[in-house]
Amino acid sequence: MTVQELELSTAREQAAALPFALLHTLSRVSLGPTPENIDWEELTEARFFGPEREIRFAGSRAWLQTPGGIELKEEQVSLRPGFGKTLTLRRSCRQDEDGQLVPGGIRLTGWKGAEQRG
Repeated sequence: MTVQELELSTAREQAAALPFALLHTLSRVSLGPTPENIDWEELTEARFFGPEREIRFAGSRAWLQTPGGIELKEEQVSLRPGFGKTLTLRRSCRQDEDGQLVPGGIRLTGWKGAEQRG
């Protein structure tokens, strides 16, 4: 997986176009289709994602994650009631300075479920 820091305004514009979002505010957590209207000032953390990329927000910083390096198989995780049916993710690994494979990160790639909690 490749990770690139983005300028906040560019990240917000690109994130709004991705199909799914995991949004954290002070009062709630929601997971599902990306909402049309996003209150950026209320977010404490967010992950906007689709099959080929994920944009993460934490505070006033944003990162783009895309496929690259050594990506492992895609996994589906069952969700608690109220958050949908499954969340799809892809794990990656990287080589350390000795050439050993070490965990590299997790990128969200999909969501299934008709319901949204929030």
